Amino acid sequence: VSQSRYAREEGKEVMFKFRKHQELLFDLLNDPRIEMRHQIVAHVCPGGGKSVLPVIAAHKLIKRGIIEKVVIFVPRLTLKRQGAQAFVDETFKGALGHELKINEPESAGIPNPCQGTNGFITTYQSLEDNKAMLEHYFKKYRTLLVLDEAHHIGEESKTHRDLKAVYKLAAFRLIMTGTLDRNNGDKIAFLDYARPDLGSTLKPEVDIYYGLGDAMAEKAIVPTHFFLADGPVEYLDKGSQRVYQPSLEQSGDDARDALAAALGTDFAYQVLDACVRDWTAWRIVTGK
Repeated sequence: VSQSRYAREEGKEVMFKFRKHQELLFDLLNDPRIEMRHQIVAHVCPGGGKSVLPVIAAHKLIKRGIIEKVVIFVPRLTLKRQGAQAFVDETFKGALGHELKINEPESAGIPNPCQGTNGFITTYQSLEDNKAMLEHYFKKYRTLLVLDEAHHIGEESKTHRDLKAVYKLAAFRLIMTGTLDRNNGDKIAFLDYARPDLGSTLKPEVDIYYGLGDAMAEKAIVPTHFFLADGPVEYLDKGSQRVYQPSLEQSGDDARDALAAALGTDFAYQVLDACVRDWTAWRIVTGK
């Protein structure tokens, strides 16, 4: 059933239509058997609008009494801000009729990370020093656990091991990713790989799929193409130990430190130069 609702925009009521994957989430959450499910996996292409999925899930599950709080994990600080902003977006508030807010604590280890709101958002990196506090929070509240960009969590990686306790304690889980592939070929943690895809390649089961074709059909994104900018990097870690990564793309759990080190060198300018050259070529071809 298409979810068309009214939202307020610049003082006027306008019709707001949810996208295909957002409608699918509504359908799943409206199912009377949702309490037996416990987990939803959404594969949504980059730019497709998955940042609103935790808002929809929190709104519906709190309303049904299944959860009390929401905790969102993201791999980067930019996504942390984006995730929190989705809860206060006036269009979504009007379309859903919700008044939910989540906190953006500097540390997930403070005694009250939600600070009077409906939950909080933090990074995967915060897990390392705050596991006990997070476990206490999940025991105290019936919590929706959201794992954003879950392809960053390799099976049996350190992040996977750090998340296992809160994953088990969560009242409900929403796992979101823009891709089902990891660069090193490892499986993504917490997903079911029971069924092989064509060519006997194992692919995880997903409940919601929204691909590039879907996004372009709904004009959620414009046609895009990607290029890979990769290279080796050498740096000193927090313990002053020399670390060498032959590839940024395959640096795994050290990706954040490796990228920060690389962007402090001429590599950053080389990436910008490549982007400008590509954009210039696009303008010549398109005449825009």
